[in-house]
Amino acid sequence: MAINVPIFRYLNKEQGKEMAKAFKIIKCKKGEIILTNAKPVPGIFIVIEGAVDVYTEKFETFLTRLEYGNTIGEMSLIENRTASASVRVAENGTVLLLCKSADFRKIGKERREIPKASKTSIAHLETILPMIETMKDHSPEDKEMLTQMSTSINNAIKTEIMNFERINKRVSKMQNYLDGNSKTI
Repeated sequence: MAINVPIFRYLNKEQGKEMAKAFKIIKCKKGEIILTNAKPVPGIFIVIEGAVDVYTEKFETFLTRLEYGNTIGEMSLIENRTASASVRVAENGTVLLLCKSADFRKIGKERREIPKASKTSIAHLETILPMIETMKDHSPEDKEMLTQMSTSINNAIKTEIMNFERINKRVSKMQNYLDGNSKTI
């Protein structure tokens, strides 16, 4: 079963396998509290079956329902802060994957690879663009399709650069924490 988790998207296959080993399966019952607002986050959860509801206790306001593939708690864990909302199991039979905070912090090597992988991804996309421009000159009948491809690749590069910059800042914070240069992530 493949689950697309944005914060892990730049890990290679081997790094992904190592990260997967840190996750444990948690079977939940409806109404069970996973996270409590303003309390420490025990780790990163991934919904693999069923659903959870995110809400605020202070105003007892429903915020959203998270289902298959959604992650819970990752930003609080990465930024070393308490939960910004509460999360309750919405359905019986809900199954989550959990990577405990301590396990997540031990996986430093994978985090160091994220910026390198993103740079490589951007470099590959940038390599393709001149090829497409050359193809436009040699295949006028395909010019419209190649122009669309070029536009899509340019948009992908812009997105990757924005993601890279955002992720690189977080990775740097995590690396400083792991190296003992900072007390917060």
